[in-house]
Amino acid sequence: MTDGRIRFSDLWENFEAWILSGDSRLYRTLGRLTANPGRVAREYIEGKRVSYYKPISYFLILSALYVAIRNLIGFDPIENWNSVFGTTPQSSDPAQEMSMRAGIWLREHMDKMLIFLALTFAGVAKLFFWRSRYFYAEYISLALYVVGHFLLFSLVAMLMAVWIDPRLFFLTYAIQLLYFPYALATFHEGNAIWLFAKGFLTALISYFVYVFLAFTAVIFVMNIFDNLAG
Repeated sequence: MTDGRIRFSDLWENFEAWILSGDSRLYRTLGRLTANPGRVAREYIEGKRVSYYKPISYFLILSALYVAIRNLIGFDPIENWNSVFGTTPQSSDPAQEMSMRAGIWLREHMDKMLIFLALTFAGVAKLFFWRSRYFYAEYISLALYVVGHFLLFSLVAMLMAVWIDPRLFFLTYAIQLLYFPYALATFHEGNAIWLFAKGFLTALISYFVYVFLAFTAVIFVMNIFDNLAG
């Protein structure tokens, strides 16, 4: 007999039951996004939404998991970068110093800005596949799934970098240039090789646009704060 109060043990039992549930949408979404990401997004767009996590929910869950584990193991992307490439020498040129500061900030906080990568990826995909029947909002759904799942791959690479070799973290770049095009190729109908090639260009261009815009925005904000401080 209980007094009707909720205790931590009750919350844990509910969480454990959800995790171990054989029909959990999370497991289904995880598995199918690994094997066929385009199919997941396509079926979600076409109305089969009970089977999968919502794109934004999936993205937020994987983002929170990535940040939590990164903080738990104390992974520092700047230290990882320096251990592989060495410490970047200081510069006396103000413009170059500002660029270095912006680059360091971006490497440290890039995971918190990935929502903008999703929006950029969706926009470039819409331009490259302008003849497709999908709207920009539907490409955003695909992008949220893809970027969210990319965080899962990045998490594995981060753990490998900590436990095995720091250079393994840079597998994330290769994963991005393979998984993103694969997602677009499985999302559309047509020649798989041609779709993958277009998807590769989409992934490459969207990443550079995203980095350029983020880099420009960070420098702009840093200049404002420096002027206010001065």
